[in-house]
Amino acid sequence: MQKFIKSFVFQILFLSLSTYAETTVFTSHGRTFRLVSPSAKYEKRPLLILLHGCKQDSQIILEGTNLETEALKRDFYILVPEQSSISNSDHCWNWFYSQEQERNSPEMASIIQTLENLILTKNISREKIFVAGLSAGGALAHSLMNCYPDYFSAVAIQSGLAYKVAENVFEAQTVLTSTSQKPINYLGTKAAKCSRLPVNQHRLMKSIILHGEDDARVDPLHAALISSSNEVRFDILDDGLINRSVKIAMTQRVESYPHGYSVLITDKTINNFSERLILIKNMRHAWGGGKPLSSNFDPAAPSTTKFILNYFNL
Repeated sequence: MQKFIKSFVFQILFLSLSTYAETTVFTSHGRTFRLVSPSAKYEKRPLLILLHGCKQDSQIILEGTNLETEALKRDFYILVPEQSSISNSDHCWNWFYSQEQERNSPEMASIIQTLENLILTKNISREKIFVAGLSAGGALAHSLMNCYPDYFSAVAIQSGLAYKVAENVFEAQTVLTSTSQKPINYLGTKAAKCSRLPVNQHRLMKSIILHGEDDARVDPLHAALISSSNEVRFDILDDGLINRSVKIAMTQRVESYPHGYSVLITDKTINNFSERLILIKNMRHAWGGGKPLSSNFDPAAPSTTKFILNYFNL
């Protein structure tokens, strides 16, 4: 009996240590990263880059979203870069500076270069790399989607903003609670240009855009702005022109959830690209579901994590 108890305790301790050991913190290209590794290290696994919002860090976004638990359960990697207070006093990604909105710009390049190093040293599938972000992290996710479409299979944006909607601090302050004064064609053209790729040379196949309808921090109209700029981007990538040459199909449905939440889901296809836009009634500026670590997580709302993982087939 004593041997059984000792064996049982050892197994529990081993499993606990193994689970804990799956998450590591390291420095790369002058930035702190947190890496969650799956147990199935013998085969190539997907990787999700997770981007935190302002006044957050890698640990908070992992715990608040419950993504660390899901990654260990579903066997995929998560890479979480962290913004430093030196780069931004509120730990915001500098998505609104024009110098951070180009391929090989400092913030995006540090993420991509670290990703490349991990692909060489870990069993990561280059064909299954995803990115998801909240708020400022969502804005950075859209920048990565447009500037590095050759890296990502799909992108998720929760409560974010469109690429190039702001190109300096003043514009960032004015666009948060209103839509951009810049034409959609301008945003889409800039997005298509940033990749520096020939027409239709990309890996990107999906995006999912999520936003709370009661978001007072970032107006929910920004979700539609992201979607519209995506249309222009793919129109240009189709044949190099803005001429409505792409084939667009769209369907809508409403789903009801507990606690008074409902979800309007718009599915759109743009040629071979699929987009899902989810507007969540009664949700504020937050990641749905997860743990209530701050006002940026709404545990009663429909789970953003589940929406994303199910759409990405992770």
